[in-house]
Amino acid sequence: MYKVIRARPEHAHQILHYKTITCFWDEFIEGNKLGKNYKEKLLELVINPRILHTHVVVNKSNENKIFGCITAMTNEQLSAMPDYTRYLHPKALDVFGPWLNYNLADSVIIEFIALDKNIHYSQELYQVAEDLATRKKNGRISKFCWSFINDSLLMAIKKGFMVTDCIYLKPPVELSLLYLQKQPEFGTLSNYC
Repeated sequence: MYKVIRARPEHAHQILHYKTITCFWDEFIEGNKLGKNYKEKLLELVINPRILHTHVVVNKSNENKIFGCITAMTNEQLSAMPDYTRYLHPKALDVFGPWLNYNLADSVIIEFIALDKNIHYSQELYQVAEDLATRKKNGRISKFCWSFINDSLLMAIKKGFMVTDCIYLKPPVELSLLYLQKQPEFGTLSNYC
């Protein structure tokens, strides 16, 4: 019924929808100073440059509507992306600075993953990162996960990720962001969940 395909430019606005419901981008990007709203700037600086590194879940009979997506890339690919931090609101840059300046492990980074609630295709989305890690980074994968999103954290642990660090954000957010890594030497923890 569903399949995972490489994202195409026409999927960008739907990917934007997933991206905007997971964070307060409208408060971060100062589109007014740029003559563009935050969604246009987010498309320009974040979504469109990452299309080549994004895969989407689609219905096998209709590849135009997406039901989830994953953006995964190597450190080198991520460092080649446009720097959007100069457009962040100064307060957001201060609060989220520990996350934005975090020293990522040499790995494939799952920068973003989202899936509709009723679609059970997380295994297939994670497989995109697994395949890239096998080809490029000796099986090493890393990602961030909000500590309060239990389903996402549990899914990552079932996939063999381990929490290796915790980033505490400043007020008014005062939430912790977990840094998870999956390495072949960790083995699998699926028997413990």
